[in-house]
Formats: sequence, structure tokens, C-alpha cells
Amino acid sequence: MPDLVQKQCSKCHQNLPIEQFHKDSRRKDGVFIWCKRCSSTAKWKRCTKCKKEKNSHGFSAGQLRCKECQFAAGVWFCCSCKKIKPLEKFGKSTIRTRGFNIRCKACCRDDQQKNRHAISEYKRERNFGMSRGTYASMFASQGGVCAICKQPSSQVRQGKLVALHVDHDHATSQVRGLLCVDCNLGIGRLKNNPELMEQAAEYVRRHLSQ
Repeated sequence: MPDLVQKQCSKCHQNLPIEQFHKDSRRKDGVFIWCKRCSSTAKWKRCTKCKKEKNSHGFSAGQLRCKECQFAAGVWFCCSCKKIKPLEKFGKSTIRTRGFNIRCKACCRDDQQKNRHAISEYKRERNFGMSRGTYASMFASQGGVCAICKQPSSQVRQGKLVALHVDHDHATSQVRGLLCVDCNLGIGRLKNNPELMEQAAEYVRRHLSQ
């Protein structure tokens, strides 16, 4: 890691010279997240478990035991629901000092459900280059039904109706329309080959007439 010249204090949010931060070997960059001034003005209190005095950063909000004692006991504090829960209730994180998220799995899952629409819009923009609102416009122009079978989506997953899938040309990445799961899988199985699809259609017609 290149030598740091400046860093933003996570308390006062100022970009300050690295000399204005205390060293901290536990951090990847080797310095504490608060500047010296904020550290000196922080409120200190004594942990009821290890009896050590630490500044407020060493405690989760409203807790009497410090973070290190909580972690050693196999529990962690969720900053969303404000509850202490076993470590297995928290997801792993490579960017956190202790290797766990600061929010429990249940709170993360709830946020995903609340932001489901925004997450879907972001994924469509990332995967297909669709601007925000494009999906809704296409959905309305198709009358809310699949572009092939002309039926609304009927597949249910985890108690929720699955949205119509974005169909695109794999060679050009051009978005073609919105399809239900069956139609999207169907043309994919037929290798997006019009001739193969026509042969399949002729095969079905021939056997229907018998």
C-alpha cells in the first residue's frame, strides 16, 4: 500500500495530514479512523467486562461492554435494529476490521426487499445499459405481457411474482424486449436461431395435424 499523505477523519469528515492521526496497527492503513483532535474530545467510559477505559468509538451505541468484549463473547451489535445477536447472524465482510458486517443478515435482507426496485434498476443499467425508467416504458408499451406469448408473468419465487426478463442479443448486447421465463428460456435453448425455431414450429404443427 502506498504511503498515505492525507486521510479523512470519520468523525469530523475533514481531510487532514496523516500526521494528525494516531497510529493503529489493527487498521489496514496503519492509522486510527479519527484524527487526534476528535480522539482527544471523545467521551471515555469504562467497559463493565474488561474494566478498561475506552473512548466512545470502542463501544456500540448504548452498550456497556466494549466491542472487543462483545466479539470475544461471540456476539455483535447490529447498528440497524440496535440488538445484540450471535456472530452467525452477521454476514462476513472483507473491509471490516473484525471480518463481520455491522448490520445483521435480517436487517440487510429487509433493506434489500425495501430497495428491490432500485436494485433491479441498477442491475439492468449495469448489465444491459438500460437507463432508469426504460424497463417501465417497455413494460407499458408491451401492455404488461410477454412479447412472444402475450401472457403476463406467472412464475412465483419466494412468494413474489417474477418480473418479465430483459431479452437481449448476445452478439450485439442490443435489448430486444421483455419476455416471460418460459419464452426467454425457450429461445435460448433453441440457440436464438430463427431457422431452428421455424423447424421446431413446423415439427409441432405436423404432429398436431395427425
